[in-house]
Amino acid sequence: MKVYTQYVKDYTPTIEQLMKVKEENKAFEKLLTDLHLQTERGLSFESHLIMPVQRVPRYQLLLRDMVKRTSETHVDYQNLHEAEEKIAEVGNYINERQREFESISKVMDIANKFGEQFASERLAGIKK
Repeated sequence: MKVYTQYVKDYTPTIEQLMKVKEENKAFEKLLTDLHLQTERGLSFESHLIMPVQRVPRYQLLLRDMVKRTSETHVDYQNLHEAEEKIAEVGNYINERQREFESISKVMDIANKFGEQFASERLAGIKK
């Protein structure tokens, strides 16, 4: 669970960095394009990276649908219902960690801006 949560947390900054590198390094961009064209499924590198992020929400939808379509008297109904609840808990946990990370990132950005401004003001005071 920790590894998955870390992956989800790092996904957006990783994609942003990947886009930046592709823009700055045309040879790298060409390599990724060539690899994309060679794959059987025709999925880009970025498409492969998003797949783990989408996995838990897909399981949630699948289990929700299975519970909805299964009779309450069916032998598997209780297990399906419990699995749906568990995967919902996992999804909620991941979303909560992601929100925490985003909040911490915003606070760090603000702190860095104040730190840069403070340092600039200190340097300006020293130069006078």
